[in-house]
Amino acid sequence: MKDFLESIAQRNDELAEVTHSLDGVDPASEFVGADASGAVTVVLTGAGHVREVSLDPGWRRRVELAELGSAVQEAIYEAGHARLEAWGESVAQRSDEPRRGNAAGSTSPFDMSRRLSAAAAQTGADNSRTVEALGEILSMLEAVDKDLDRFSAELGQSSRAFTAHSSERRVSATVDDSGAIVGVSYDERWLAAAPEQAIGTQTLQAVRAAQQLAAEQGIQARLAASPLGAMQRLATDPEHLIRRLGL
Repeated sequence: MKDFLESIAQRNDELAEVTHSLDGVDPASEFVGADASGAVTVVLTGAGHVREVSLDPGWRRRVELAELGSAVQEAIYEAGHARLEAWGESVAQRSDEPRRGNAAGSTSPFDMSRRLSAAAAQTGADNSRTVEALGEILSMLEAVDKDLDRFSAELGQSSRAFTAHSSERRVSATVDDSGAIVGVSYDERWLAAAPEQAIGTQTLQAVRAAQQLAAEQGIQARLAASPLGAMQRLATDPEHLIRRLGL
């Protein structure tokens, strides 16, 4: 049984590798980006959300009205590039650390095996119950196997898009499955005379709304609701797994 339980925890490591690639840097961090003309400046959080969009008072002399959406995208891209560099540095640092076989909050194979085995011994679980528990674990792993390849592929090629509008519907923003901005458009008649602060506020509203849609319906949400996500939660909480197995 010990070897089998260790294999479960090792499977958790594989899940962690997939889900860990979705993790960002410290959510409290801030990254600033601007377009080449200096018309737009964006502040991005460590979690990848746009915190602020500001326009230079003379932005209309720097970009055409029809180009503002592209300038916003460029500023977001630049901020995102800075965030990506920080993420890369974080990954490099983790790769240099002794491998513990798990992400933050998960359980090592040895610890998982020890705690589950101890639980079975303490509760006096008989052989038939142990077999039932192992059968349930096997069913979980089979469900995870079906999801693992699919989600790994989706990480590299997400095709879904989510579009949302600002409160006054003056601005529309579109994000991809991961929440990355792929388009920003404006009501150009309004844009021609709108104050910079209002433009920044309406842009931020549209971007946040689109990213919220992605958070609710995108790959992160689908992962959490899948057998893979369920197994990940169980593997990081041995006590919950013990109760689930009735040991």
